Amino acid sequence: HTAGKKAFTHGTNPGEFIVVRLPAPFTVRRYSLQIGVEDCAYALRNWTLEGSNDGLVFVTLRVHVNDATLTTTASSTASWDVNPDGLAFTHYRIVGTGPNAYERRHLMLAGLELYGHCGLGPGEIPTEGTLGEI
Repeated sequence: HTAGKKAFTHGTNPGEFIVVRLPAPFTVRRYSLQIGVEDCAYALRNWTLEGSNDGLVFVTLRVHVNDATLTTTASSTASWDVNPDGLAFTHYRIVGTGPNAYERRHLMLAGLELYGHCGLGPGEIPTEGTLGEI
């Protein structure tokens, strides 16, 4: 999660995405997005949340069509529930699927937070990094 003026941004073409790779499988039950201070006109309206374990084949976890939950005010933040059917993934991505509040295809975010639980068994630890490094 980043606070402030800068936003994660990734192109203007349909299907552009922002991906997060976690060091251990994680089951997302809820997630939050935040838009930036200077980029509030570009609030997302059409996107999907997807999960994968190889970074190549993704499963759609939630679809948003004309979702105006993120407002066009600076640093707007919103959260949504996810029903992952117990599936844990190491890669999560936000994919732009249509125009934003400004009627453009800019995919811009200032923050992404994932809430849920680690998919590791009792006593297991991640082999790369820690969740605190994300």
